[in-house]
Order: sequence, then structure tokens, then C-alpha cells
Amino acid sequence: MISQGLVSHKLNFNLLSWQIVLVLSVFAMTILCPAGWILHHLQKDRRRSH
Repeated sequence: MISQGLVSHKLNFNLLSWQIVLVLSVFAMTILCPAGWILHHLQKDRRRSH
């Protein structure tokens, strides 16, 4: 007999589609906003350093 460990039970809640969209949007914004801010200000910082 093979033990299935922690994956033997099913989760007891369902995510609605708007909840998934909200979570993915927040996740994307937390990664893309700082990167976009850095890229937006990169040229200004290069000009200032010369």
C-alpha cells in the first residue's frame, strides 16, 4: 500500500472567478509596479549621473 501523505484530502472551499481575478491582479501589481517605476525613472537617473 502506498501512502498518499498530505495530498489525500480535498480542500473544502471554492474560489469564485472574481476572487481569482482579484488575487492575480494584486499579485501582478505588487511585482509590476516597482519594476515599472524603476524603468520609468532609469533615464532620468542616467542623465543626472553624467
